[in-house]
Amino acid sequence: MTKTTAARKKSTNRKPARRQPATRRTPPRHPVIERVAELGVLRLVLVALALICLALMPPAGAAVGYSGWPLVRTVLVPVVAPLVFMVLLLDALMSAVFLADQRGPARRRYARILAVDLVAAGLLLVFWLPFYLALGG
Repeated sequence: MTKTTAARKKSTNRKPARRQPATRRTPPRHPVIERVAELGVLRLVLVALALICLALMPPAGAAVGYSGWPLVRTVLVPVVAPLVFMVLLLDALMSAVFLADQRGPARRRYARILAVDLVAAGLLLVFWLPFYLALGG
């Protein structure tokens, strides 16, 4: 074998060069979606639970249902609503603690989180207070 034949044989045994993966362009997101996304998944679930508690709130003085959807609306949701309220307040407290140590964009993020938590807790308090007052008297 000559040198050129050996060189050709070597070049045919080489693996083809790897192609660089194409960089994927992410489309720009709407600013509202950006702000909602920066809240985080767990906070979004917590706020969604608060909204569900508001949507399924029974009228004050409603008869208690012991089966089906009336059970959910008259027994389960009134039990879950104060728990969601307390977790919202706990999250607001932790956001205030983290807010004290942050600067710049992180500070604005925690300020938004604090505002969202307090608004959701305030809505729960305003709408559920007549229901709980009717239970006591």
